[in-house]
Amino acid sequence: MKRVKRVQIENYLRGFGLAASVALRKKQKRKLGPSQDFADLSAEELRGALRSISSLEELEGLANRKRHLSADHLRGWSAEQVKIIMERKVELSTRAEIERGDVIL
Repeated sequence: MKRVKRVQIENYLRGFGLAASVALRKKQKRKLGPSQDFADLSAEELRGALRSISSLEELEGLANRKRHLSADHLRGWSAEQVKIIMERKVELSTRAEIERGDVIL
Protein backbone atom coordinates (compact mmCIF):
# COMPACT_ATOMS: atom_id res chain seq x y z
CA MET A 1 0.00 0.00 0.00
CA LYS A 2 2.73 2.47 0.94
CA ARG A 3 4.66 1.69 -2.23
CA VAL A 4 1.56 2.38 -4.32
CA LYS A 5 0.89 5.65 -2.49
CA ARG A 6 4.50 6.76 -2.87
CA VAL A 7 4.49 5.96 -6.60
CA GLN A 8 1.20 7.84 -7.05
CA ILE A 9 2.64 10.91 -5.35
CA GLU A 10 5.83 10.76 -7.44
CA ASN A 11 3.80 10.45 -10.67
CA TYR A 12 1.61 13.37 -9.62
CA LEU A 13 4.68 15.56 -9.03
CA ARG A 14 6.25 14.45 -12.33
CA GLY A 15 3.08 15.71 -14.02
CA PHE A 16 4.19 19.19 -12.98
CA GLY A 17 7.66 18.63 -14.40
CA LEU A 18 9.29 17.87 -11.06
CA ALA A 19 11.76 15.00 -10.75
CA ALA A 20 10.80 14.00 -7.26
CA SER A 21 11.51 11.16 -4.93
CA VAL A 22 9.12 10.77 -2.01
CA ALA A 23 9.85 9.29 1.39
CA LEU A 24 6.85 8.65 3.59
CA ARG A 25 7.12 8.87 7.34
CA LYS A 26 5.78 6.27 9.63
CA LYS A 27 2.90 7.43 11.74
CA GLN A 28 4.03 8.22 15.22
CA LYS A 29 1.82 6.99 17.98
CA ARG A 30 2.10 9.49 20.78
CA LYS A 31 0.00 9.70 23.83
CA LEU A 32 -0.39 13.32 24.66
CA GLY A 33 -1.36 14.16 28.17
CA PRO A 34 -3.30 17.27 29.04
CA SER A 35 -1.13 20.35 28.90
CA GLN A 36 -0.40 21.85 32.27
CA ASP A 37 -1.15 25.48 32.98
CA PHE A 38 1.31 27.50 35.03
CA ALA A 39 -1.49 28.25 37.51
CA ASP A 40 -1.63 24.52 38.30
CA LEU A 41 2.00 24.44 39.44
CA SER A 42 2.98 24.34 43.08
CA ALA A 43 4.91 27.28 44.55
CA GLU A 44 8.28 25.56 44.14
CA GLU A 45 7.50 24.38 40.61
CA LEU A 46 6.45 27.91 39.65
CA ARG A 47 9.67 29.35 41.10
CA GLY A 48 11.66 26.84 39.04
CA ALA A 49 9.73 27.70 35.89
CA LEU A 50 10.19 31.44 36.46
CA ARG A 51 13.97 31.00 36.77
CA SER A 52 14.05 30.25 33.04
CA ILE A 53 12.43 33.61 32.25
CA SER A 54 15.11 36.21 31.59
CA SER A 55 13.23 39.35 30.55
CA LEU A 56 10.50 41.53 31.97
CA GLU A 57 8.56 41.29 28.71
CA GLU A 58 8.48 37.51 28.86
CA LEU A 59 7.42 37.60 32.51
CA GLU A 60 4.67 40.08 31.69
CA GLY A 61 3.42 37.77 28.93
CA LEU A 62 3.23 34.86 31.34
CA ALA A 63 1.65 36.88 34.14
CA ASN A 64 -1.06 38.18 31.80
CA ARG A 65 -1.45 35.00 29.76
CA LYS A 66 -5.24 35.04 29.91
CA ARG A 67 -5.38 38.46 28.24
CA HIS A 68 -2.60 37.82 25.71
CA LEU A 69 -4.02 34.45 24.65
CA SER A 70 -7.67 35.56 24.87
CA ALA A 71 -8.16 32.46 27.00
CA ASP A 72 -10.66 33.29 29.71
CA HIS A 73 -10.98 29.59 30.49
CA LEU A 74 -7.54 29.58 32.16
CA ARG A 75 -7.52 29.65 35.93
CA GLY A 76 -6.33 32.83 37.63
CA TRP A 77 -3.28 33.11 39.85
CA SER A 78 -3.49 32.42 43.57
CA ALA A 79 -2.28 35.11 46.00
CA GLU A 80 0.89 33.08 46.66
CA GLN A 81 1.60 32.74 42.93
CA VAL A 82 1.12 36.48 42.39
CA LYS A 83 3.64 37.12 45.17
CA ILE A 84 6.15 34.75 43.52
CA ILE A 85 5.68 36.44 40.12
CA MET A 86 6.13 39.89 41.70
CA GLU A 87 9.33 38.71 43.43
CA ARG A 88 10.69 37.57 40.07
CA LYS A 89 9.72 40.92 38.55
CA VAL A 90 11.73 42.74 41.23
CA GLU A 91 14.72 40.44 40.57
CA LEU A 92 14.59 41.09 36.82
CA SER A 93 14.07 44.84 37.30
CA THR A 94 17.01 45.07 39.66
CA ARG A 95 19.21 43.09 37.28
CA ALA A 96 18.22 45.38 34.39
CA GLU A 97 18.99 48.50 36.45
CA ILE A 98 22.40 47.13 37.43
CA GLU A 99 23.22 46.30 33.81
CA ARG A 100 22.23 49.82 32.72
CA GLY A 101 24.32 51.31 35.51
CA ASP A 102 21.35 52.98 37.20
CA VAL A 103 22.15 51.43 40.59
CA ILE A 104 25.27 52.10 42.63
CA LEU A 105 26.18 49.25 44.95
